[in-house]
Amino acid sequence: MSATDFTSAGRVVMLLDPDEHAAGATPAGIELDTLGWRFLHVTVMTGAVAATADGTINVQAATASGGSFSTISGATFTVAATDDDTVLHGVIDLEQQARYIKLDTTTGTGGASDIAIVGVLYGCANTAEYINSGSGEADELTFRVLS
Repeated sequence: MSATDFTSAGRVVMLLDPDEHAAGATPAGIELDTLGWRFLHVTVMTGAVAATADGTINVQAATASGGSFSTISGATFTVAATDDDTVLHGVIDLEQQARYIKLDTTTGTGGASDIAIVGVLYGCANTAEYINSGSGEADELTFRVLS
């Protein structure tokens, strides 16, 4: 069995579950360990936005899990009160950031907002960090035909 090239493999991660978030809410997303990945594509999807003031989503990074997170320069999304059914996105070069990523989200005031945020990790920084390349491990594929 030949080895598989994982350099272009990706992983989709729900950073903030789709929900109707109350006006002025600060919904908590997950803390994401980006070890071994090169890029993170962040996609913000909105449905009905009833807010009368803008909301913000800051992508933050920290060197340790549960550590002190700081907003990544230029990685702020603004959800305007007029952004019904809108998709916003951006790409973060993880080699330039601390290992752990999370969102600091505040919805706009004046009404609820339907928001979901997805991240796609892709590009391999170092396969040895997240793939076990031993015999019969994740870098080899075996297929069994069922009849």
